Amino acid sequence: MSRRKTPIKPELTRRLRAARAPEARNRITVGLLRRCACEYLRYWDGEVERDPSLSRRPHGRLWLMEGVPEEDAFFAVLVFWPPPRGMEFFCGTGDAISLRAFNHFGTPKDWVGLFETMRQQFPMRGGRLRVNRAAAEEWLGRGW
Repeated sequence: MSRRKTPIKPELTRRLRAARAPEARNRITVGLLRRCACEYLRYWDGEVERDPSLSRRPHGRLWLMEGVPEEDAFFAVLVFWPPPRGMEFFCGTGDAISLRAFNHFGTPKDWVGLFETMRQQFPMRGGRLRVNRAAAEEWLGRGW
């Protein structure tokens, strides 16, 4: 069964490719990002079931692909905003040790200011991509 192309898939692909360090082997494909996001959202569903107030808070995940050398670590971030807002995406590279400080168990402390904080410390060629809720849900094949 072939998947219908969504409007954001080509842009996510372009940004993921552009953000990688030249010659770096570590990467995150748009397909892997989608699978990881859906797995994370299944986890989040359980958290919201236990505490319904979480559904009104931003949440997300930072995925880190360690690099060799360590300076070539690659990261991708998805932030899911409460309705009616959608999803935010950004990615880049940096030192693995410094990136791990943002990624304590995949949960940065402040989703609201994370992009600005990371932009000051890590190269992000593409900036952030804000995706409306309908397009994000179409790409993911589910809501949150």
